[in-house]
Amino acid sequence: VGGASGAAAVIAAVAHRLGGSEDLVRHARWIAAASTIVSPPLLISDLGRPERFLNMLRVFKVHSPMSVGVWTLLAFSNAGVAATFADLVERRTGGHVVARVVRDASGIVCAATGLVLSTYTGVLLGATAIPVWSKNVRLLPVHFGASAVGSAVSILELLGHEDRALNRLGI
Repeated sequence: VGGASGAAAVIAAVAHRLGGSEDLVRHARWIAAASTIVSPPLLISDLGRPERFLNMLRVFKVHSPMSVGVWTLLAFSNAGVAATFADLVERRTGGHVVARVVRDASGIVCAATGLVLSTYTGVLLGATAIPVWSKNVRLLPVHFGASAVGSAVSILELLGHEDRALNRLGI
């Protein structure tokens, strides 16, 4: 869920910057925002107890994959919801400048944290003591990132987007 949503956020930002269809950008943002409802409960479930999630928010530790993941998910979630909400406000108000600025700024933050989120599971698995995972610590993020892009593209294509560039990205 996190990987597909992170990749969807990146697709939304790139499509927005390169003049992709508004529907593609909007759908990709909605995929990213919708996952913010599902991802935190899944992470809390992985941690075992809800108080562990809150405990992770006390301090940011660069050397702790769980800490980086929790903070990335928090930043991603807030930026994803802000970008989607600002896009909705901008469309309803006929292009309000403040909404456009918030949409663009939060879209960039969402894409940047989406890059991290899309590879995060691979980083987390590589940090374990299980030999098959730790042996491939450098390859796992790349594999999970590629899988995330494939998942995001698949969701967007199921929503009816038949863009040539999107199809090539999926392949």
